[in-house]
Order: sequence, then C-alpha cells, then structure tokens
Amino acid sequence: MDPITIVDAGPPFSPSSNEINPPDIIIRSCAIACHQGLAKLAKTAAAETLRLPFDAQSLMSIPEYKSMSAHQLLLLLHFRDRCVAMMQLYLTNEVNYETADESKVWWEFEGHSDQCGTVVVDPDTDEMRPATWFYDHMESIRGQIRMWKHANFDTAAKLLCQVEGSGLEAMARCPQCIKAGPNCLRSLSLGFVSVMNATYTQILASSSFVE
Repeated sequence: MDPITIVDAGPPFSPSSNEINPPDIIIRSCAIACHQGLAKLAKTAAAETLRLPFDAQSLMSIPEYKSMSAHQLLLLLHFRDRCVAMMQLYLTNEVNYETADESKVWWEFEGHSDQCGTVVVDPDTDEMRPATWFYDHMESIRGQIRMWKHANFDTAAKLLCQVEGSGLEAMARCPQCIKAGPNCLRSLSLGFVSVMNATYTQILASSSFVE
C-alpha cells in the first residue's frame, strides 16, 4: 500500500479543503485512521468526506475500507446522515412562519403584485407559507439534497441564490420580489453557511469513528 499524507487544511469545513487534499487521499486517510484508532485524524478526514459523493457500496471498492469494521462504517455514514438532516431541517424551518426570518421579502404581506406574497394555506389554523416561488425554490433544493451522496452545505448555499425557470418568472412578475429578492437570498445563503458550519462542528465534536 502506498504511503499517504493528509494535510491540515485548517477549519474542518473550510471550502478550500478539497483543493489541498485530493478526494482519494481524504477517503483513504479516513479509512486508515478509523482502523488504526487515530481519533483526531479520523475526525479531520471524516469532516472532509462530507464534500465527497459516496455510499456504502462505493466505499467497499476502496481497498483501505475493507480494514474498517462494519460498525465504523456505519458511524461514518450516520455522521453524514445527521449533517444532511440538519440541512433539511434548516430549509424546512425557512418555509415555516413560526421558525423563519419573517423580515425576508417572501414573507411580507403587503406591496406584492397579484399571485405573490405570503399565502394563507388554512384560515382556520392560520397556517401560512411564503411566496409560492420561494416555497417551490426551497422544496426543489430539499429534493436535490435527498438525491445527493454527499453533505456539502456549500453546494446547497449556492443553490439558494439560484432561482430558475418558473420560479424566476414568478419572481420577476413582482416588482417587490425582483428588487429585494436577490439580497434576501444572499442573506439567507450566508446565514445558512454560518449555521451549518457551527452545526456540523457540533455534530463532529460529538461523533466518534474509532469505536
């Protein structure tokens, strides 16, 4: 087996980490660290694997992963699943009036054109949704995340700023949304990155990959 070296890339979820450590080095390092009981290195490598597309089947094609126990592999996959779940929760909260930032333009009741603005889904329960274009945009991103084999929140953050197709057309028909929407989306994206970085760090701190 060829020797490998993983470089300390700084913060565990630094966007530049993969530019320093090639994907094959990250995956091999994680497997070896788990097998050898190197807890700190295992956490560093596990954090970087979140940007890489893989599942249990694809991992088994990597020789080093055959040295991992089934339990260690499940710990790694569970770590990623927890991170994905927190991305989904954040996006779900943004379309829930009780948990969202109601200062964003898609939650404003007044000033919108017809067929835009906050939607009252059920008058009896006061259930509300944001402007339809934004609700559909968030649902689209959540759907894409469900199809991913990685947990890269940087990718999701970029998608937050990219309204396309019918959503963009609907947004453009409302002068208020087309004026304030881009800045609100950028603000949402930045907030998402900040919260996910802190959340992933907490999950990593409470995780073990060498049991």
